[in-house]
Amino acid sequence: MRTGLKLLFIIAFCELLIMMLFQWLDIPSVTSPWVEAITDPVLLALLAAYPVYRLIVRPLALLTTDAQSGLRKMARAVDASAAGIMITNASGIIEYSNPAFTNITGYSAGELAGNTPAILKSGEQDETFYQHFWQTISSGVPWSGRIVDKAKDGHAYPVRLTVSPITNDEGKISHYVAMHEDVSEQETLHKQLMQAQKMEAMGTLVAGIAHDFNNVLAGIMGNCYLAEVKAGDPHQVSEKLDRIRKQSQQAAGLIRRLLIFAHHEAIQMQPLSLASLIRESLKLQRASVPENVELKTDIASTPMEVHGDSIQLQQVLLNLIGNAVHALQGRPNPFIRVGLTDVDRSGLPSVFRSKSKAVRFAHLFVEDNGNGIAKEHREKLFEPFFTTKERGKGIGLGLAMAYGAVQAHDGFIEVESEEGIGTVLHVYLPLLETQESMKCNMRKDEKIPRGQGETILLADDNPHVLESTHEMLESMGYHVITACNGEEATRWFENNQNTVDALLLDVRMPHKSGVEVAALARNMRPDIPVILVTSHDEEDALGKVADFERCMVLSKPYTPEQIGVYLRRLIEAQITDTDQSPADLKSKSPLNRVTETGHE
Repeated sequence: MRTGLKLLFIIAFCELLIMMLFQWLDIPSVTSPWVEAITDPVLLALLAAYPVYRLIVRPLALLTTDAQSGLRKMARAVDASAAGIMITNASGIIEYSNPAFTNITGYSAGELAGNTPAILKSGEQDETFYQHFWQTISSGVPWSGRIVDKAKDGHAYPVRLTVSPITNDEGKISHYVAMHEDVSEQETLHKQLMQAQKMEAMGTLVAGIAHDFNNVLAGIMGNCYLAEVKAGDPHQVSEKLDRIRKQSQQAAGLIRRLLIFAHHEAIQMQPLSLASLIRESLKLQRASVPENVELKTDIASTPMEVHGDSIQLQQVLLNLIGNAVHALQGRPNPFIRVGLTDVDRSGLPSVFRSKSKAVRFAHLFVEDNGNGIAKEHREKLFEPFFTTKERGKGIGLGLAMAYGAVQAHDGFIEVESEEGIGTVLHVYLPLLETQESMKCNMRKDEKIPRGQGETILLADDNPHVLESTHEMLESMGYHVITACNGEEATRWFENNQNTVDALLLDVRMPHKSGVEVAALARNMRPDIPVILVTSHDEEDALGKVADFERCMVLSKPYTPEQIGVYLRRLIEAQITDTDQSPADLKSKSPLNRVTETGHE
């Protein structure tokens, strides 16, 4: 007994020396030397015959063995995790990074250790973001969100990041642990899903536009015939021509919506009237609803201004109505009711109230008296590729895309359904607290400004457009020189540059584009006003003339009012600013974008 105790004393003293040596050399260890001593197999064998072994050493050895095993499991789990894990001290200095984190970032564990997470800064987040981020986690609250980081090789990538504070026994923050997941593949898949849904929706939209467009063309042709028949009655002719003008503007609006919908562009959030957007969308979508289905509307008279993307919101409505149409198959007296009203936060479903930031919301709902949705299907309704439709009738992306679009607008979507009775899909979107001004169109009764004999160089490769625009400008009081392509326009301007007051150029022309003609003209006359006309893709034209002063981009078909107003703006700006420096002119004359398609 005495020998065993002496031996235990000697080993304990040696282990104490080892522990002091570890601390002096600053060598980290997963377990302390005391734990290693208690679990040492040689020591346990020597002490097995003594009571101290059964009473003290063996219980301690079992406890420490379990603890040691748990620590090893935890360390292995962190190392094997597919998600990147990083641990920093309270000052943000990186102390540990697992293999997944080094694979994502491209930095080795040695390169990361001793650095701060700022080594991954991409520049996508500003200083205000980081200040808020550090205020949050330093107050003991976990932070979670999407950011963009930069890998060692310089490429930026999106990350889903969660940072949680770790506290010591005294309750003070000692470390931070970060879960760092590269979501590049998920976001690429999401874009592909959106495009797939867009193409599915495009078929429905095109069918509706073709129906409405043919109706418009039939009206135009009928009124042209009536105008010829009533040629001897000026009042009748004027009335028929007015109808033709309005129907032409409707046709232009249809084409414009189709081009916007088909345009591959990022979400463009801006203040818009949701009520107007819903009314316009319903005009297009009415043709996609079977004739035996009654389409009821209950749209509020107020504008209902939201901060949103018109294309995504149109697609939300398209998907909700398409879902309702499918549910109505085989039902007696089918109807769809689309409503829009406003509610305050207390009017939201209880599950959304704690998540809402806005005070008031636009409430859009689509109701049908269809078959309803089974209870077991409701929870999966917004999952991608989940569908109850027959094979070939849909791919299950409509409601998933609607859900994603509503979330992108900080809104909420809810389904209310009862089998055999029908379904109501509710969408809640935050209303703007202040009424931001909408893009103002000209009033219908506004008079067309008259020209004062200025010379306009007009270039367009379409002879019908060239002829009608020529006569239109002359009727406004302008002297017009025409060119049927870009090369002819350039040659004429080179020979008569001092007599031209403004250029009106089609963007797409043979030999030289309107943008090229404008650039050459600006080299000779930096102050020459320019209007570029395009039949589609205003963004492309805007990008090519981003540095031009006194330049506007106008979409076909344009109205006489638009041409008259914009010419006067450009020419008068030139006249009033002639005594100012080019720098002053540039600061006062930003590029204007004009894409109206007339009044509807």
